[in-house]
Amino acid sequence: MKKLSLVVFFAVVLSFASLYFTQPEVDNCFNYHKAGDYQRAIEAGKKAVALYPPYVII
Repeated sequence: MKKLSLVVFFAVVLSFASLYFTQPEVDNCFNYHKAGDYQRAIEAGKKAVALYPPYVII
């Protein structure tokens, strides 16, 4: 259940990020997810978040 929640979280975060810019790591995450390769999608999502951290406005 945690893995599914993690994948959904990354998909939501990366879908909003893709609205503003398109980066290869984000595209890789979506492509792996669409192909059903969830482990590679998680790794690509982690890499994308590490390279392009989301901005937090307080």
